[in-house]
Amino acid sequence: MAKNWRKRQTDIKAWESHRPCSDCGERDSVSEPGAGRRDSLCDKCVKLRIERKEAILEFMNTECSYGEDLRIIREEFYFPMQTAGLLTSEQLSVVFSNVQELLEVNEKFTELLQDGIDQGDEDLLNVCIGEIFLEFVNMLPAFQTYCLQQSTSINMLNTLEKEKELLRCGELNHIAKV
Repeated sequence: MAKNWRKRQTDIKAWESHRPCSDCGERDSVSEPGAGRRDSLCDKCVKLRIERKEAILEFMNTECSYGEDLRIIREEFYFPMQTAGLLTSEQLSVVFSNVQELLEVNEKFTELLQDGIDQGDEDLLNVCIGEIFLEFVNMLPAFQTYCLQQSTSINMLNTLEKEKELLRCGELNHIAKV
């Protein structure tokens, strides 16, 4: 019986070394589970998982940076110009378009994405990026509005800069405060 047991252990090890990749089913160059992994993966699938995880984290980082840029625009430019009365409410509306709406959409989007990452597994395989985008498909009109109004905003800024040099004075005052 002991001889049969050793043979079975050898057979199991042989089978494990030729176990198919748990992602793609290929049997070539399957790595043993390691670093907390339960799955045996081929080198190609390991690389794809790493690339997917890096893409998700980079996307989250980019969205967070974009949100921070929008907050800076609102806090450092919009509110001070509004408070100082440098521009009329109509001019502010044209120059800053729908920055507040974009900021709100970004905050909701990054919150949902962060929730997915926080609840995700080590490789973020259960972070359903496509579903998150589908859930926020209604955010596209906010970006459309911004894009469509961008040339009008630039024209207004150019006109204001030529007529009053308000923006330069406002910028110098802002720099002096810092």
